[in-house]
Amino acid sequence: MGANWLGRDDRLWPALFVQYKAFAWAASLRSSPTDEENLRRHLLLFSLKDQGRDSRDALLCLQDLCREARSAGVNPGPVLREVAELSSHRNKYGMGSTREMLLRASQA
Repeated sequence: MGANWLGRDDRLWPALFVQYKAFAWAASLRSSPTDEENLRRHLLLFSLKDQGRDSRDALLCLQDLCREARSAGVNPGPVLREVAELSSHRNKYGMGSTREMLLRASQA
């Protein structure tokens, strides 16, 4: 995965998620985060959604992803840190940025 994992313009995908809220709400993956690659996909989607409309819901979602990965024998720490480097630094709701959420989860 390179630094430009979103395609030609790193700002395009996050902007689409902001502009088309129904798309962001409906975007999901069919796989479970039970291996490193699927966990990475889920965390990238989490990052793109950038906490959605409520950081509390986002935090619960992140905790569920990590719990499911751990129960499948996957260490989520390295993947969380990898995706954190690609994530927003903006503190949208006063509970920290998406980057900070991912980094805190990597230390749990």
